[in-house]
Amino acid sequence: MPVFSCRGIAFGQGRPKICVPLTPASPQELEGQLAALSAVPYDLVEWRVDYLPPDPDLLSLYPRIRGAIGEAPLLLTFRSAREGGLRTLDPQAYMALYQNILDAGAADLIDLEWEMGPSVWRPLMDEAARKGVLCVLSYHNFQETPDSEVLEDLMGRLGEASPDFAKVAFMPRSARDVTNLLSASEKFGRQCPRTLWITVSMGELGKISRLAGSITGSAITFGSAARASAPGQIPAETLKQMLELLELPQNQDLL
Repeated sequence: MPVFSCRGIAFGQGRPKICVPLTPASPQELEGQLAALSAVPYDLVEWRVDYLPPDPDLLSLYPRIRGAIGEAPLLLTFRSAREGGLRTLDPQAYMALYQNILDAGAADLIDLEWEMGPSVWRPLMDEAARKGVLCVLSYHNFQETPDSEVLEDLMGRLGEASPDFAKVAFMPRSARDVTNLLSASEKFGRQCPRTLWITVSMGELGKISRLAGSITGSAITFGSAARASAPGQIPAETLKQMLELLELPQNQDLL
């Protein structure tokens, strides 16, 4: 698997990196959530800007976030309502939002939704690469986990797009849904030499997927601080303890 370095964090090396979300609906909420971050362990922070109302001055909050998280990498995400987010943007507005983020240098990583289509995410991926920003190409399904054939077809197409990170998150309805995703994660972690994977089985049933990255090749796992941003997130402190317990010695890395 590849290794990507960002602000001193080596993604794809060692245990899965812990990402905690910021989900403020206002500048006042942001202050409280940043204060909560100071008490939890994390490797990177995700700023979910879809929680904020439409605001042309959104990026004025970036210096406050950067000052609070120091040198930790910042992943900036606008999650569409169809994929579990709080707002919807048309393709033009979506592209403009991310272009502004890239122009302002306000993110170390950006999350781009697969369902927006290559006419949207490919130009943004190319622009991010020119600016030294890593890209997460993501797909979320909060209703179900597809069967193995459909799951592997989707992951194969994501891998063929060669993003820095490919993320898939599904809601399981059975234990088999969880094990199918874990198996596919391990398989595509081996088969995609230019891409790191982030694979999540959501909800209570899927919690094991948030801990199994050392075996399955999932490079980032999401833990909660002030407020969870998806079902099944484990508090970051507990997540760190469990990941350290399960961490493989370097000479036993199965990937």
